[in-house]
Amino acid sequence: MADSNNNAPDKTEDETRIVMGFDEIELDNETVKVSEFTFTQELKALAIAEPIIKAIAELYVNSSEPDMLNIEKVFAMHAEVLVQLLSISTTKPVEWFNLLPGRYANTIFLTFWGVNSHFFTQRVVSQYVMTHPEILKESTQK
Repeated sequence: MADSNNNAPDKTEDETRIVMGFDEIELDNETVKVSEFTFTQELKALAIAEPIIKAIAELYVNSSEPDMLNIEKVFAMHAEVLVQLLSISTTKPVEWFNLLPGRYANTIFLTFWGVNSHFFTQRVVSQYVMTHPEILKESTQK
């Protein structure tokens, strides 16, 4: 929130942005806050995000560094899971996303990815190492 006297950001808001990552986007004249998962939200997200994590890890089997287009395709193949994750991150109900015009799909997805990509990358790396233990042997032999 801006101070009414000088339009500077409120100190509390700045501190919150540092401690808890979030971004705000404007969709049809509505400001939507896309937040980094809290601890409990992350636990809920982990329970439903497993198919996405496994699919992104598989991308690494076929490519040393998958591009964003392929990552977006993985999320598209798991659209219902993505909508549940977006709901957790924004606190908007799933139904809200079902009614959201398609022209906002890229904006909301990229904002969500920007705020929560570490949630996926940490688990993708773990998944990849668990399913490809030879990578550890190779790294210790160098």
